[in-house]
Amino acid sequence: MRRYHLFLFIGAVIIIAAAINMFTKHDEPASGSPKVEGTAGVTPDPEAGSAEAGQPSVQEGTSPDMDTGKGSGAGTDAETNADGDLEAAKQDGEQPDQPGQPEGKSDGEQQPDAAASGDSDAEQTETCLLYVSKDPATALKDTFVPDNLVEVNVPTAYDIKGEHVEKLSKDDQNSLYNEKLMDAEAADALEKLFAAAKKDKMELYAYSGYRSYATQELVYQRNVKRLGKEEADRVSAIPGHSEHQTGLTMDITSKALMDIYSKNKDKSPLVKDFGKDPEGIWLREHAHEYGFIMSYPEDKEAVTGYSYEPWHYRYVGVEAATDIYEAGETLGEYVAGGCKPSKRK
Repeated sequence: MRRYHLFLFIGAVIIIAAAINMFTKHDEPASGSPKVEGTAGVTPDPEAGSAEAGQPSVQEGTSPDMDTGKGSGAGTDAETNADGDLEAAKQDGEQPDQPGQPEGKSDGEQQPDAAASGDSDAEQTETCLLYVSKDPATALKDTFVPDNLVEVNVPTAYDIKGEHVEKLSKDDQNSLYNEKLMDAEAADALEKLFAAAKKDKMELYAYSGYRSYATQELVYQRNVKRLGKEEADRVSAIPGHSEHQTGLTMDITSKALMDIYSKNKDKSPLVKDFGKDPEGIWLREHAHEYGFIMSYPEDKEAVTGYSYEPWHYRYVGVEAATDIYEAGETLGEYVAGGCKPSKRK
């Protein structure tokens, strides 16, 4: 009887031990599967990878440095190209895009594509020589005003304080003052021209430079009233057809003629005999060396439509002036074949 109870006890112990062993194995993870410790309320994402603690996850298609502009080292192809374009822009002298501006624009202006525009040092935009004549196709608008007018730094008619100038009307005095203005580059060349003349004992005066559309109207109407339209068209330009409006032209005379003009309002300092004076001859022979040409030579009225004006000089740059002088041409004949690139600075 005691043996029977002993066997029952041993069997019960074995059954209990087996049950305990079975439950213990069920709670253990499978071999090779890492144990994941979750956080309360958060379900781990099996596709999130093993990001380092404290680093935010990055959604597909976004850059981790989008807001800061800092690179991660490896970067994407798009990031690498952007850095390369920025470096190329710096080397080409272009300004990089500013934050908040559309790509390819700066300060509201479209920037040229570096690959399309080529080397800016090798390829410079060339402009044609400005040509104004009696031809309506060459006329300047009444709103045209050169944007770089400066006072010429040479003796001018405005500097003469004679009786004639003092008795001019206020409008005429203002007009006379405006006529001491000239395109900055042309004014610089004029100063060099006058300095060279002075070295050769020639005293020159600048009489009339820039002439506005309104002043042209005044001059032309006065000439029509005094001379009649046919003669006025030979000696003065219809408004919009004057080279003076370009800011590139100066009427030049001598100190001797200016002395007469300052004392007698009926005497003009712009006379055809100036071409025979030492100053007029010197100008005709040397003006081209400083970029100026005589616009209306004595034997070219049939070409220009204007009578001989040995005082009227137009700035075109040294290269063009030399070509025109050596060929014995006018500016109209020089540009007749089409656009002549300006070789000015």
